[in-house]
Amino acid sequence: MTLNSEAQAALKVIQQTITKCERMVPKFAEGTAQATLLKNRIQALQVARQLIVGDGTAVTGDQVMAAKAPIASIIHKTRTARAKYDVDSLMDRRTRPLLAAMLVAQAYLEDFNR
Repeated sequence: MTLNSEAQAALKVIQQTITKCERMVPKFAEGTAQATLLKNRIQALQVARQLIVGDGTAVTGDQVMAAKAPIASIIHKTRTARAKYDVDSLMDRRTRPLLAAMLVAQAYLEDFNR
């Protein structure tokens, strides 16, 4: 399966985000809200990555349902952060790829089993 450029860019950002989140895991005590949030976020990003690369057969409907909330949360938080900065500011340019990637991920999650 050949991915379009938008999906390829999204995969790159998703993988970078997974890597960053995995580096953060040891910083939070097991069982804390932050640790749980991070674990759920990593799992959601991994599900989205599998769907984008076409490995949806390895993903269950329950996993997709569980992934929707963390991805929606990232979108909401990114949009909120972007609203605080001018267009084309450093923060706007930093967050634009993340928002685009999460919107692609959200679309793949929504299209699962359609």
